[in-house]
Amino acid sequence: MDIENTLQNLGLDEYEVKVYLSLIDYGDLTASQIADKSGIGRVNTYQIAERLINRGLVSFVFKKKVKHFLAVNPEKLLTQLHEKEKEFKKILPELKLRQKTANPDNAKVEIFRGKEGLNVILNMILDDKKPYFMFGGGEQCCSKDFELVMEVFVRKAEKQKLKGKLLERKNADFFIGKNEDYRLLPDEFFSSITNTFWDDKLAIIVWTKPYYAILIQNKEIVKSNISVFDYLWNLGEFPDKKDRNKRLLKD
Repeated sequence: MDIENTLQNLGLDEYEVKVYLSLIDYGDLTASQIADKSGIGRVNTYQIAERLINRGLVSFVFKKKVKHFLAVNPEKLLTQLHEKEKEFKKILPELKLRQKTANPDNAKVEIFRGKEGLNVILNMILDDKKPYFMFGGGEQCCSKDFELVMEVFVRKAEKQKLKGKLLERKNADFFIGKNEDYRLLPDEFFSSITNTFWDDKLAIIVWTKPYYAILIQNKEIVKSNISVFDYLWNLGEFPDKKDRNKRLLKD
C-alpha cells in the first residue's frame, strides 16, 4: 500500500505527509531534526508541524526549553474521518433539496464509462433500497469481467432483503440471488444493451468496450418501463425448480 498517496487522499499535502511520517517513524523530534529526516527546510518544517498541530495530528512538549513535536495516535485520522462523515450527513438533506429545487422536472442524465460504471449503478440500487428490475444482460453481467462485481452486489442485496426481478434469454448463462425472481424469453426480445430500473432511475448499460452506463432519473420514464416489463413478465416462461437451483448463487 502507498502510504504517502493514501495520506494525501485524506487531505494532507505532500509536505505535511513527510513531516507526519517522520514523526511516526522516529518519535518526538525538534524542527531541525524533522528537517533532517524529511529533507524540508527548518523554517517550513516548523510551519508545517504547526499546521498538523491545528489538525490534531501532532502534539508537542518542551524538553530543556526546546520544542519537540510528536505524532498523536494514527487512529486520530480515522476519528476525524468519522466526524467529517457525520457533519456531511447533517447537511446532505439540504444539499439534495437544493439540487432538486434547481432541477424541478427531476429529469437528469449522467453517463458513466468503463467497468466502474456498472459498479456505480449497482451501488446506487443498494443505496436507494428499492426493488429493482433488469431486462437482459445477465450473461454479460456474470461474465469473467463482471462476475465478481455482480456477486458482491447479489450478496449485499440478499443481506438487505432487496427484491429483484429479471427477464433473461432462455439459453443465457447467468446466476441469481435468493432475493431474485426471473422469467425467460426468446432471443428476439433482447439486444446488446441492458435496461435496469428502480425507484425513479433507469440505467441503460452498453456492453461494447469501453462499456457505458447511461443513467436517466425520471419517474415517468421508469413507470413506462415497468409497464412494458410487467407485460413481458407475464409472457415469459416460468423456470422450473431445477433451472432455478442451477442458477442460484451458492453460499
